[in-house]
Amino acid sequence: MGMLKRLLIKAKENDLTSDEYISRLRSKGASIGEGVHFFAPKDTYIDEGNAFLISIGNYVRITRGVTILAHDYAKSVVRMKMGENIGGKAPVKIGNNVFIGNNAVILKGTVIGNDSIIGAGSIVRGNFEGGVIAGNPAKVICSIAEYAERQKNRAIEEAINCVEAIYQNTGRMPTIDQLGNGFA
Repeated sequence: MGMLKRLLIKAKENDLTSDEYISRLRSKGASIGEGVHFFAPKDTYIDEGNAFLISIGNYVRITRGVTILAHDYAKSVVRMKMGENIGGKAPVKIGNNVFIGNNAVILKGTVIGNDSIIGAGSIVRGNFEGGVIAGNPAKVICSIAEYAERQKNRAIEEAINCVEAIYQNTGRMPTIDQLGNGFA
């Protein structure tokens, strides 16, 4: 294969749409439901070599910098040190209606239940039935109902802060698009 063709293929890989990335993952054996969206496919790492161990439900939103691993090659240290070859793969299952925040890492063997929010930067390993999951190591920090109530209580203050910031930065009142669907 010529160098130009390889560069064109690499450029195309870096410009994948969410649908193209999902198709690629499915072609490698990943189970991905309907309504799934990758906000930044080129900045997301899904364990394509073990895609057949990854299951993502319906209406899952995966943001920039997310990593999902179905393997752990740390076993190579044990193999070199002790001459033992120990396992290093496990399925990952993400339920329906899940949001995964920026730069979260989902490790092998993890199960994330339906109706979950994964906080930005979280390192997630284990079984979670649902809720808001955050931290390193990640743990359930509240239920979705508690999160919704907190957000309702903050909504007016956040809207005022956004309007003030937009006005200060642009010199004009914000548009509906600038405020987004949360305040419209």
